[in-house]
Amino acid sequence: SGGNIKARYITRRANLDEEMEASNLRVIFDAFVHTTAGVTTYFKCKHRDDPTAFDDIAYQQMTLRKEVTTTAKVDQFKEYEFRSDDPIAYTGEDGSRYDKFTSFAIKICLFGSDNAYPPRVKNFRAIAVD
Repeated sequence: SGGNIKARYITRRANLDEEMEASNLRVIFDAFVHTTAGVTTYFKCKHRDDPTAFDDIAYQQMTLRKEVTTTAKVDQFKEYEFRSDDPIAYTGEDGSRYDKFTSFAIKICLFGSDNAYPPRVKNFRAIAVD
């Protein structure tokens, strides 16, 4: 259910407080990404009124905010920031249109061609914003 990439990290479902709704997501983390590797981020979200099962919702790719150069220096971490489209809008399985969400999950995909230098991530933050 997480896709066909072998190295991935999928967060648990995060639920916003009952009176809160959001329309965008930001994901920020520090990563070591060697010149032979890469990293990308996906999200899925759901409004509390949407009857669709959360597990049935597909992940959507996030956009890298600014280009980050990869490095050949081992353990050189750089900040990556990914954002969702502005605003997040989707159609539920009942045909209703939603432009806000109340729960979300993040998937980070790590890939590379040299097993000696796998990408590594630390200081992960996911922020739901309106």
